[in-house]
Amino acid sequence: MTRKRLLSLLLVDMGSKDGSSKNSESKKDANTVPSGVVTNSMFDVPEDGSLEDKVTAFNAWFAAQNPRVNKLIAATVPMMRIGTLTTEKVAIDEIYLEVPVKACMSSTTAWNDDVVGPVLRELRVKHPRGDAFHELLFHLIYERFVRVRHSKWWPYLNLIPSKNEINAPGINWNLEELKELEGSDILKQLRDYSSKVNRKFQGVQKHVLAQFPNVFLKEAYTQENYRWAHAILDSRRIWWNGEGSLVPLLDLVNCAEGPDPTRVHSTWLDEETQSYAVTKGAWNFKKGEQLFEPYGQPNHIYFMYHGFLLDHNSHDCVQMDLTINKNHPNKNEIHQNLQQSNVRKTSYCVSLRKMNMELLEYVKIAYDGGATRSEQKMKLSQLCLTRLNKYPSTIEEDETLLLKGNDNYRITTAIKFRLSEKRMLQEIVLKYGSSGSSGQRKEL
Repeated sequence: MTRKRLLSLLLVDMGSKDGSSKNSESKKDANTVPSGVVTNSMFDVPEDGSLEDKVTAFNAWFAAQNPRVNKLIAATVPMMRIGTLTTEKVAIDEIYLEVPVKACMSSTTAWNDDVVGPVLRELRVKHPRGDAFHELLFHLIYERFVRVRHSKWWPYLNLIPSKNEINAPGINWNLEELKELEGSDILKQLRDYSSKVNRKFQGVQKHVLAQFPNVFLKEAYTQENYRWAHAILDSRRIWWNGEGSLVPLLDLVNCAEGPDPTRVHSTWLDEETQSYAVTKGAWNFKKGEQLFEPYGQPNHIYFMYHGFLLDHNSHDCVQMDLTINKNHPNKNEIHQNLQQSNVRKTSYCVSLRKMNMELLEYVKIAYDGGATRSEQKMKLSQLCLTRLNKYPSTIEEDETLLLKGNDNYRITTAIKFRLSEKRMLQEIVLKYGSSGSSGQRKEL
């Protein structure tokens, strides 16, 4: 048995003794989440405390929330920062976690808050449609930056990524790091995303924050904190009944593709009481193993909102913006033909596995792709070759860079991301291109 395996089992056994593992027979009350401040010194680790102490505090705090079923424990994981280990074996389709809804953060807990809630009710009068995303965002900022260690969610908030630890490229990557993505359409998407978040903050600041300065304190509701909270919600919410919530412990589970690529993560409320968020194992896990959830997304989604990508991802594809040039002489005619054919999109996620009829129809109309599917695939391969040659580096150069290694995780991740795009594009070029198309070339 390896040293790493022995350590993981030791952590698991310690967690079990602390009561963090509950079997499905135990009956717990979902409504016992403390409504006051954090008073247990075991939970109260300072913001600059060690990651290990934060994990220990979180596990103790989560056990105190009385999950009806819990076969996990949070743990530090090399290269992943935080993950979850099983405290006992978990079989496929076996419930491994039931999180009390009242332990989660949602627009409902925001409305029930004695400070933020009255503001939200006043806003709802002015804006009857509501905004569940911002209701939760205001709540999150208040708990994290106003109540801080007095928040009943502090052990959870102190464990999730801080402003400096967020890896979302559109939120906090610097120019040097983003430069590594030149040639990829993801770069424009990241810049657009960052600008959109800033515009939303400006609008919220003017129409909401400035109207309630005694609650939305200026020093807490800054643009930097808003961007952090936006990134947290975009990357960590778990969804059921059409609304996303922050779900302690469950949102610490890392992502991986399982034996069945068609299976994706699902969480729902228990039918009997609607008081627990229930999740089942996606495949079999031994005691002491890291448990994963498959989210079934292409790498550009993982990369954009989380800052990572999967090495093995059968859902992966290259996001390609195929918008017609605004100066195209036949632009109006092309748009009319696209509408008549009910083709609305201009951006497609493309790979050998993802080449649907709408994409080929778009290529046919917008790029004179020919009458047959074979001709359209050949035209698509030409578009892929054009895109492939926009990257400043070649596949071979990126492979060499990765072999050399880089201490900057973000730069390494950017290289891996652009390399994965290049390989998928080249696959299409080699399969459907003309005999003279051999893939990426380096311009001299």
